[in-house]
Amino acid sequence: SKIHHSFQGGLIVHTSEVVILSESARVEMSKYKFINKDVLRCAAILHDMGKIKTYELNDLGTAEASSEEYSIGHMYFGMDLVRNGELEKFGISERFAEEVMHCIASHHGRKDLGSYVSVQSIEATILHGADMVSARCSGFEQEIQITVKSGLELGKYIKIKEDKYPISIGIQDYFNKLK
Repeated sequence: SKIHHSFQGGLIVHTSEVVILSESARVEMSKYKFINKDVLRCAAILHDMGKIKTYELNDLGTAEASSEEYSIGHMYFGMDLVRNGELEKFGISERFAEEVMHCIASHHGRKDLGSYVSVQSIEATILHGADMVSARCSGFEQEIQITVKSGLELGKYIKIKEDKYPISIGIQDYFNKLK
């Protein structure tokens, strides 16, 4: 599957990875006091929640994009959760909601990679990086499983070419870590 974390329960696994990666990056960059940890945390939790409306599990138990994903996209539904939430009930300002919506709208990084807008804040930049790392690790895992099951020997590296970012992982290093 070309969809990362496409197994049942994969959305919560991916979301938790993004939350942990985002928080780790923020802590490591804590000398920069301008990072809004609340915006980052909220955006990390909500960045893919729109997928609940735009993805379905098929008969094999893997995620498939529905017509809404292709026509509207999960980012729209994620932003809609923030925009149409009862903000005042939770003491959330409109400015805070706008910052979280920007992070959701840009978490793929750039328009040519599926974002509505390019990242324009540090919180959006951190979220994009965390999302990318989580998605890529899932892609590595899928490729390794396919390679092992098929009995193919690809040499020292498995190469993953997804979107515009060719990535390779040392397969021997990976297997050594499993031992």
